[in-house]
Amino acid sequence: MSIPMSDRSRIVDGDTMRPEDSDADGESSLDPSPNVRRERDDFPARVRRLLAGQAGHLCANPACQRPTTGPSRDAGRVVDLGVAAHITAASVLGPRFDSSLTSEQRKHENNGIWLCQDCGKLVDSDNSTHSVELLQEWKERAIARAERALAKGDVDPDGVRRLAREERYHTAKLALTAALQARALILRGVEVARHVRNIRRVRQSERAGLLSEAAKWYADTAASIEATEVAIRSVRVLWPEEPQVGLVGLHVRLATWRNWFSENVAIVTGAKGAHARQSNESWSWDDVFNGDESSVERMNGQVTEDLDNVEAWARPYIHGSP
Repeated sequence: MSIPMSDRSRIVDGDTMRPEDSDADGESSLDPSPNVRRERDDFPARVRRLLAGQAGHLCANPACQRPTTGPSRDAGRVVDLGVAAHITAASVLGPRFDSSLTSEQRKHENNGIWLCQDCGKLVDSDNSTHSVELLQEWKERAIARAERALAKGDVDPDGVRRLAREERYHTAKLALTAALQARALILRGVEVARHVRNIRRVRQSERAGLLSEAAKWYADTAASIEATEVAIRSVRVLWPEEPQVGLVGLHVRLATWRNWFSENVAIVTGAKGAHARQSNESWSWDDVFNGDESSVERMNGQVTEDLDNVEAWARPYIHGSP
């Protein structure tokens, strides 16, 4: 079911429901067998409308359930993202083709399932996973769900979409909380470093307190690094295509700053000799530890940008759920 990018979102007349089958059921223009019959048994408009209505105009994939129709900004028209997909292919070269079916059976409603365009493409691109039996099960569940929605007067009769929203809400909140903590610890490290740099200038009795402050920061950063790692994994489960540059950036920079901080403390206290080190950033972490204003400013600007990216991504999920 190859869907041209130019046809990913169609606008159709408001008084008709004509989600034209733009799929080719996996056929290729480079097919080496040009003599094979290529006639397609497409669904008539009546069957398309029936399949959409039976599914409640939602994608039948239980993991998706995306609305497939909605209003257009053009008066009197609607946006259509739905596809009347064939369970067994409409033509001999398509996925899940069943040669035992007649032409009438292939374009009958029993051989159709209502999907969004993304899931329509998915089931035909991975037809070994999406078997005839699985698609038939999806269809039965979608029809039953639509029936319950009508009976209960609730578009989410099983609470699946509500639970999905709540999961997104909690995961986005987890990510934002981890990002806020990571940035705060990075900046707090600058202040702790300022105290540690002066360790040789203070009384012996005061040195223990400064080292204790550094040790606490070091422990807190370990917990924060773990928290950001958990958040990154959780985000990737729900949004596998989301790069999460800001959260990953804060995670890496906090871990890097922690390592460099530890080495500099060892140098300041005389436990280790100084040596030149390279930084992958636009600043030197050694210079940050030593209080160089330009390096601190550049570092602060980067981690603030990281946090802003996380906040911009998380805000819609946090404010759009519970």
